[in-house]
Amino acid sequence: MQRKNNVTNLLSSHKGILGLIVGSGVFQLLMYLKLFFLGNFKENILIYTALFLVIFLIYLAICLIIFRTNKISLSKKEINKLVITILIFSIIFRSVMVYTESTLSTDVMRFAWDGRLLKYGVDPYAHEPYSAELDWLKNVPYFEAYDHKDEISPYPPFAQMTFLFLSIISESLFGLKVSFSVLDMINCILLAYLLHNMVARRYLGGVILYSWSPLMIIEISSSGHMEPLPIFFILTSLVLFSKKRLFYSTLSYTLAIWSKIFPILLLPIYLKYLKSKNKSTIVIQHLIIIIVLSFSLYVPFILSSGANVFLGLYRYFSGWFFNPSLFLLFRIMLYEIGVPYAISRILAGIIFLFLAFRLVYVKEVRDLESFAYLSILTLGLSVMLAPAVFPWYSSWILIFCAIVGMNLRTLPWIILSGTAGFVYLLQYMSDVNFIHIALIEYVPVYLALVLAYDPPPFLRRN
Repeated sequence: MQRKNNVTNLLSSHKGILGLIVGSGVFQLLMYLKLFFLGNFKENILIYTALFLVIFLIYLAICLIIFRTNKISLSKKEINKLVITILIFSIIFRSVMVYTESTLSTDVMRFAWDGRLLKYGVDPYAHEPYSAELDWLKNVPYFEAYDHKDEISPYPPFAQMTFLFLSIISESLFGLKVSFSVLDMINCILLAYLLHNMVARRYLGGVILYSWSPLMIIEISSSGHMEPLPIFFILTSLVLFSKKRLFYSTLSYTLAIWSKIFPILLLPIYLKYLKSKNKSTIVIQHLIIIIVLSFSLYVPFILSSGANVFLGLYRYFSGWFFNPSLFLLFRIMLYEIGVPYAISRILAGIIFLFLAFRLVYVKEVRDLESFAYLSILTLGLSVMLAPAVFPWYSSWILIFCAIVGMNLRTLPWIILSGTAGFVYLLQYMSDVNFIHIALIEYVPVYLALVLAYDPPPFLRRN
């Protein structure tokens, strides 16, 4: 008991928490340096996975400690110093990983390709990359390595405009990785700004939960995924909302949708959030703003390529199958009774809508915390029922977990941000069983969900 009290006292002081943050930060930095010197992650996938798991467990431990330390009593100056320390380590982690090779995913090559097409006046929705009409643009080193050359681009219009802007600055893959890494650090700062009025443990814990996530650091800075773009506009929208700049908040939210389509699932929640602050007529006006801006973003591409502008998204939603959880069980059951694959996907979508309306969309949205909780539940349902689940999809949920803080209902999704990395074993090892990987990845998540929504008595008391 005395030892426990000593630890608690230590973690209630500025020096104690600073030592914990610096110590765990240095240890994680050593692990990231090991990844840096590992070279090609795909060719060393077992070592990569082991190192990723070690980093994740240290990250999870530091988050748990900070969120479970109830006696943090620090001045605003001391808290700000700790947040700055956390952000400095975040920059260092990303700076190390941005120099690693993008071997786990080739998506960054598609971003570069789409930006290159637009730079030379070609609509990325008009042709598949392998098309002969684009031969004159294929003299780039990454073209042969890209593995989806038979697909029309699925990325929405504002994402395409971003790719064009970044292509004008630099056509290199490294330039894209640096750009998204910088944007991800801006997101860390925006998150800190949103949380700065909360109690110390939620402020510190929320910042560290997002900015030190190994999923974010590797999937963005190493692999170059574009998730910071929609997250930036979601966070900007929430900051503007807190300032009662509702028109600009709605514009930012709309740009989040057309950066990557997933924020559209949050539209009913966002409109209810608006309604909690205004009359229903104002909500209708903001819905009109969303529709008008969406139409304006799509019109130039529709005039150029017609219905092709939606073809990439249609093929993704109708055909892609990768690393599912509940959808896999759902599909197996329907296959046994002869239901076609396409019908399985439609039924999964109907189930999602039913559950979303039943569990989420009918709820009141009173404040930022309830908005974040309902967003976690909505995006969590979508990931559970989706036919294709890539590791970086967890980042969509993680940003809202950081706003709410670590508790029983956010822990499952934080765990998923770590276990999702095991799917790379399935991709890059020939003798790995699909079911085994699915069990390793999803069983901890679903066990945590059971504990979250039906906790045993001792957890209820706590």
